[in-house]
Amino acid sequence: MGKGNVASVLAALRDAGVSADALESLECAELSEAQLLAIDDAQQLTDAEELGIDARDAAAIVAALEALRNRERGPLIFLDIDGVLNRTVKATHVRLDDDLCARLGAVAETTGAKVVLSTFWRGHLDYVAYALKRQGVLAPVVGATPGDPTGDAYDGTRPRADEIAEYLAACDPACSYVILDDRDDAAAGAMRDRFVRTDPTVGLTEGDAARAAALLAS
Repeated sequence: MGKGNVASVLAALRDAGVSADALESLECAELSEAQLLAIDDAQQLTDAEELGIDARDAAAIVAALEALRNRERGPLIFLDIDGVLNRTVKATHVRLDDDLCARLGAVAETTGAKVVLSTFWRGHLDYVAYALKRQGVLAPVVGATPGDPTGDAYDGTRPRADEIAEYLAACDPACSYVILDDRDDAAAGAMRDRFVRTDPTVGLTEGDAARAAALLAS
């Protein structure tokens, strides 16, 4: 997972409706994150007498773990907003231009890609996901790169490429991805091969979208 650890996996299971008793059993078993994510059969859980997990919880756990695994298989779009989905680098709020969102939505629909927020606005993931959906971008927003640039603790000195690389380090190594950003520091080294840099005065063009789709398919 992008912020992968046992606690975050257990939190995802809690959000999926797994009971507190079942979560406590998993926590007491002291399984690693990799061991938890490898569980793909409910019977593994119900047959383990030491866990005491019933069939309902076992089914919910397996479904939630599958969703977590799928989330990081990609393809992924690392998405900036200002200068990509609008035509400015200095928006004072989350602003989305209809035509640019339509291009992103088409890329996601064609490729089946999921969105990871690398934008300045990533600390407001739920709101951005809602706003994108209202604009017709139906790709699931599955996470955000580390840090919240709108928070007081963020110093802004870390290159965006480093934040994206940290997220990718926890993904499936075969994960296909593309970076959509107007900032040059959004990619470095081999990542530049999957970087589509936009002109902030124009935003995501048809050509940018075509290149992004081709990269996600490769």
